[in-house]
Amino acid sequence: MDSKSNLNTSERILRLLESYRMFNFMCALLILLILTAALEGYHYAHSLLSTFGMVVFAAGGYAACTSRKSLKILLALAVPWLLCEWFFPQSMLVYLSFFFFFYLIILLVRMVINSDEITSNTLYGAVCIYLLLGLMWATLYGFISEIFPGSIFSGMLPDAYHHHKEINEFIYFSYTTLTTLGYGDITSVTPVGRLIAVFEAMTGQLFLAFLVARLICVYSLKYINK
Repeated sequence: MDSKSNLNTSERILRLLESYRMFNFMCALLILLILTAALEGYHYAHSLLSTFGMVVFAAGGYAACTSRKSLKILLALAVPWLLCEWFFPQSMLVYLSFFFFFYLIILLVRMVINSDEITSNTLYGAVCIYLLLGLMWATLYGFISEIFPGSIFSGMLPDAYHHHKEINEFIYFSYTTLTTLGYGDITSVTPVGRLIAVFEAMTGQLFLAFLVARLICVYSLKYINK
């Protein structure tokens, strides 16, 4: 009886995780963003964030991958980036994370598009896409800043060229652009930086328009079929 009850408990936990996989991923992303800002300046911040980041993106891979092929591709993109995060944190190779985020977003977008009904996983998945878009563009800004040091943005903190603080600046700039909140401190000062910022702002607005249209379409079809 004990073994059967333990088995049933394990099955319930697995089903619960499966049902809330997108919610778990969304919460993990939000916690990661909060910790990135809260731990700025602490000695062990990089190690802690790298470790927690692995857990977060493992949850993302579990939530988004629907086949072995997609899982293998995601792992192939994740391993080089994570190795650089641990052993070469000052190298521009850490911005290989751009490709990981890009592919993960593709998987999640596919999930939202192929959804036949509006579920909690669909809605939480859409929020995850939006959060990942901010991180993906932040890595692109970081990569450009590595190629053209100090020539892309003005208004960055004087000591921002410490790697961890620099990443926080890019994340802040990225989400400010994605949400079209408007700039009050950090601004783009070169044609390349401005062009990328425009593309990100367009991406944020088009994604919201696409999401609303898709949700309305799915809801309408479900209502008509009734």
